[in-house]
Amino acid sequence: MNITFTPLTESHFPLLLKWLEAPHVKTWWDQTVQWTPELIREKYTDYVKGCRLENGIAKMIKAYIICVNKVPIGYIQVYNAYDFARSKPLTGLPSSLAAFDVLIGEKAYLKQGIGSEAIAQFLKEYGTSYTHVFADPKNTNLAAIRAYEKAGFKKINRLSDEVWMVLEQPFMNIHFEKANISHMDIKIKMLTKEDWKTWKPFRLEALENSPENFGSSYEEELDWPDSNFKNALTKSDIFGVFIDSSLVSCAGFYSLQ
Repeated sequence: MNITFTPLTESHFPLLLKWLEAPHVKTWWDQTVQWTPELIREKYTDYVKGCRLENGIAKMIKAYIICVNKVPIGYIQVYNAYDFARSKPLTGLPSSLAAFDVLIGEKAYLKQGIGSEAIAQFLKEYGTSYTHVFADPKNTNLAAIRAYEKAGFKKINRLSDEVWMVLEQPFMNIHFEKANISHMDIKIKMLTKEDWKTWKPFRLEALENSPENFGSSYEEELDWPDSNFKNALTKSDIFGVFIDSSLVSCAGFYSLQ
């Protein structure tokens, strides 16, 4: 079974409509919303651009379609847990905290362990700029709780209607875990324009989380065409650190002349 992730595009909107109105998804997702093509477009068009408006401010969100053997079967998104209002305030949690949402839209792919495997792989590839990841499934959503536990999440709090769970990202703490280094494939290479799809979300997330370190801004580069990201990788020497094929760190060098 080959699990891959395809960035959300407008061509996926009919699939989202179908999945969000499926009874097994509706039980847990947007129960009070009657989704229509217009509502899907209204909500998810910004997601295609890599952002979501919160109080008029664009906040980054990475949205992907889950594919199994190239067949689209679900949806997953990841974002800064503190960027968007939740049902309960997040207190006593790590400052570097991602949150994610996932659904398996194709019913034929349920109860096969795909959810936990997709979550673990996705966070390994796209969640490594955070030290921890947060999930808050409903107390009654036992399938989701089991899937999160299989993906490495630990229960830290049980509230009246939901369970708080946290995953500590091992890739953010590799320098403390010397014993684990020998089991990981660590590579450093100069990025080329062929690496732009990997570098683009990493760059945007860095701009949003640490704007003081850059001469550009998240808002400016969010509207860049893809060609700008390709060109940027040809104008500067940008090196990437990869752990098990996942980009976890970058350093750039350029001439002042």
